[in-house]
Order: sequence, then structure tokens, then C-alpha cells
Amino acid sequence: MACKSSSDEEEKDFLVCGICMEYYDTDDRTPKILECFHSCCVTCLKLQAVTSLVTCPYCRNVTKIKNGVDNMTSNFYIMPKIQKMVAKRKTIEHMIANTKNNWAESIAKRRDVQSKLKMVQDALKLIENTISQKAEDNNEKIAILQSLLEDPFSKQDMEELLASYSKCEADHKYSKEELDAAESLGKSLSDIENFMCCLTLKKKNDGANYNVKALEKKILAFNNKSPHGPRIGSYHSVLTFILFQMREEKLWEEATQNGERDQACEVEPTNGKPSKQHAPIKQSHPSLTGDSSDDDWSTTETESSSGQKHNMCYMQFKINNVIQPKVVFRLNFDEAPMMSRRFMDYCNGSTGLSYKSCSVFMNKDGESFTAGKYEDLDIVLDDGGCASSFLYGWCDGKSQRFIADHSTLDEVKGALRMRHRGRSLEGVYVCSEFSVICRDHPNNNQMTTVFGYVHRGIEICQNISRLNLNQNDVVIHSCGVE
Repeated sequence: MACKSSSDEEEKDFLVCGICMEYYDTDDRTPKILECFHSCCVTCLKLQAVTSLVTCPYCRNVTKIKNGVDNMTSNFYIMPKIQKMVAKRKTIEHMIANTKNNWAESIAKRRDVQSKLKMVQDALKLIENTISQKAEDNNEKIAILQSLLEDPFSKQDMEELLASYSKCEADHKYSKEELDAAESLGKSLSDIENFMCCLTLKKKNDGANYNVKALEKKILAFNNKSPHGPRIGSYHSVLTFILFQMREEKLWEEATQNGERDQACEVEPTNGKPSKQHAPIKQSHPSLTGDSSDDDWSTTETESSSGQKHNMCYMQFKINNVIQPKVVFRLNFDEAPMMSRRFMDYCNGSTGLSYKSCSVFMNKDGESFTAGKYEDLDIVLDDGGCASSFLYGWCDGKSQRFIADHSTLDEVKGALRMRHRGRSLEGVYVCSEFSVICRDHPNNNQMTTVFGYVHRGIEICQNISRLNLNQNDVVIHSCGVE
């Protein structure tokens, strides 16, 4: 290291003018050779050459300048290095300029985001003020009615009661009006919870339609309970109040026109079978922490050339180097959006990881087989059997542990399910590992991790489930979107 440092210092001495100590370049700092074979830059020599004689700053030898400094011989020995250094310097300067531009543009975009967030914050404050005002008015009404509930005439004699008949009559009428108003308000709030939400968004630049899966078939409610966690539940609660306010201000209208139903919100019952309604496809995004809000989106925009929407994936298994026909799976995005989406991501490799070349590592004779494991992951369970802690593998971006959808699809022959990888208070943990059920078996659980069914090729799956995996090598040869 010391030798290299010494070598760098010597090389630097050759590339720096001995008078101004600036690096040479190909312009104002071009190195010129003196008669003693030392070099100085053009600028310094011009300042030194008051007469036709120049003294070398290194050895003090005198050089006579005949035809001016510009016509002196350039140091062609070091010019190639100087040219490389100049080019590198320009690259660095360009890089620095681009870096500063990136910082400036990032700041501008962040400020734009901040302004939008401030708008939302102001809007939420306005909503909060509206809710607070309604709550305050309601409490004030309760206090007034509570005072009126006390009998003001209990200690009065008949003459006083007869004299106050008109007041009693007015109070009675007012009490009926207040009861009607309270019943109307309560009915309005209760009635909004009888509506089922189905939100469809359309992108203005390309017309693509998106369904918010967390809201599809979601009954509006003021509580913040949601299978996706309290944060998503709070969104539902705020949305319910906003829709209530809009209805109160007559901003609702019937969606039915000319006797035809709005097809955007029509949902067919699944009954444990693949739905033909929506055809969600993958939309790339960074996974969010906390609630799985980003997995609650799907798009219905893309169709194949034949009109078949993308809710089917395929796999080709290779048994002892013999490639088998395709096994096609139909995914149910309506019932299990997160699991279906993850499975499709692994099939088409859009997240950088693919089921391709993964082994079938476990099977039960004629009942099922399991594949899709990227690495061995151990789970630490507490006394109640819940996942108390997880090793690093759960968060390394490969297994991508997540809470399974609350699926009600049956575990019948041909069912495609995520393998259980532990439990927590939030639900069942699953990751990349999946199983194919090859025969019917009883299942007393109301909730499952089934997210699709074998559409074609069940006989291949049954064959794999019967193989001795210690003697037979079974891998996923290829996979993708059908």
C-alpha cells in the first residue's frame, strides 16, 4: 500500500504545474517543455515570460523563448494521461450536475406530494370538524331531552295543571317531533350499513378499469373491523361516513338506467367454484408494510387475443427429466386476491422470483403434493401454537410471508392452496409454498387457504402425489400465465 501511495504521488507531480500547482489540461493549462525538460502550464509561462527568458521552477535553469509561449513544444509524453484525466473530470462534472438535478427534481416532486397530503389532511380536518359538530349537537339534544324528561308538573295541583294545559300540549308536540327526528337520524345511519360497496376506478389516460377488492362485496360499517387489519378498517369507517354525508346532501342517484343493471358491481356467487366475473391481473408495485392494502387492488383491463381474461396459470412438471403436459390452474381473485396474486407473480416471475426449477419436496400418497419452497424456514411457536417469532428467512424477500386471505373455498379434489406456515392472532401465515389436493377429504374448517382449482391436468397431479420422492426427481420445468 505504501508503494502504491508513493507511485500515485509521483504520477501526480507529473500532472501538476510546478508553479500554480493546478492540474494540467488541454486548454489554458497545457504543459509546455522547457529546455531542461521540465514542464509548466501555458498560463504560468505567460506570466513568467516578461522577457524572452523563463526560469524553471524546479532546477532554476533558464529557457529562452523564441516564438512565444503558445508555440513552445507541448509535453507529448504526459498528454495522453492528461486527456484521460480531462475526460474523466468531465464525466464526473456531468455526473455531479445530473445528481444535483435529481436532488432538485426529487425535492420538487416531494413538495408536490406534500401539497397533496396537506390537501387530504385539511379535508380530514374538515370531516373531523363536521363529525365533532354533529356529535356536539347530538349531545346537546340529549342534555335538553334529559332535562325535559324530568316531570315539571309532578308537584303542581290540578288548578295549576289545567292552567298549564297549553304548555303541556306544546311540549307533547315537541317531544313527538324530537322522537321523529331521532328515529330519522338513527335510521339514516343504520340504513347506510345496509349497502354493499363495489368501487370501480377508471384510469383517465388509457381507460383501464380497476376494482378495489377490499371494498368489493364489503358491507358499509362505522366500526373499524376488517380482515385486512384496523388501518383498512378505519378507511372503511371514514368512507361509510363520507357516503352517509353525500346521501344526506342528495348526491346519490340510482345506478340503474333503462332497466339495465350496472355490470360493474355485479358479482356471481362462487360456491366453491372458480368465478367467471372479474379477471384480475398482476399490477406491479412495492409491497407495503402493515396492512395489505396494496393487495386489495386488481385490474380488469387486460384480455388475451381470444378474449380470455388472465386468471389462469400453468405449470409443466419434469419427472426424472421427462417433461409432462401442462397443468392449468384457474385462480379465484374474488375470493382470495392476495394468494392468487402472489401465486401469479411467482408463475410469471414478475417480482424477480419464479417457481421455475423449484422441486416438489413433499407429497402424501394419492392425497396431495407440495412445491414452491425457496429455502428451509423454521418457525418458533408459543405454548398456544401461535407463531411467536420468525427467523431471518421470513423477511428476506424470497419467502415473503403474509397473512392468508379469509377464503371459504372448499378443499376438494383439484384445490390449489397455500401451505400453512404458522398462526398468529391475525390469521394463518403462508408464503411461496403451495399444495395441490388430489382427492376429496373432509375439512371441518370454515376458513381455508384455497385460492384456485386445477382446470386441466389433474391426472398429472395425482401421479405426482403417488411418487416416491426419494427415488424420483420432480421439478417445475416451466410456468407462466395461461
